[in-house]
Amino acid sequence: MSASNLCPTSFKRSLLWTSAGVLLLGVSLVLAAENNPSGTSVSGSSAEGTQRERLREGTKIVDQLGHFKITGDRAMFYTEDGKRQFGGLENLNLERIFRALSENREQLTWSISGTITEYRGSNFLLIDRAELKTKNSHRPSSQPSIQPTAQQTPPSSQASSS
Repeated sequence: MSASNLCPTSFKRSLLWTSAGVLLLGVSLVLAAENNPSGTSVSGSSAEGTQRERLREGTKIVDQLGHFKITGDRAMFYTEDGKRQFGGLENLNLERIFRALSENREQLTWSISGTITEYRGSNFLLIDRAELKTKNSHRPSSQPSIQPTAQQTPPSSQASSS
């Protein structure tokens, strides 16, 4: 005699509750991934102070070397040292970067300056300036600066807009 013949109602009810629990767990995991797509720490705190800490809204990025990866119609900027990644916010600079990437199959190295934003536990980058450095460049470079909003960006090689 099988288990379903002993008490068909309780077996079916148990199976239904188990299936509902598994479905609920799956939905919870999907929603958690959508709310935190890059896997960054939502609290921003970390025992080791690793790269997963978010930057504050308004932080300025100046002359940060790295590369872009395109997924669908979204662009992610990865720093040269691999410690940070930022979702690119749509503007004319990002459109020009998309164009350059579509014309080249090789990985391109960029020098990026912009402003950090925060949304749902992730950092995004509004690009103020993008300069194509070289294709696949891995030469040593000067240290880029990341500056909080309270500090002024030093007058450097940024060209004034006319």
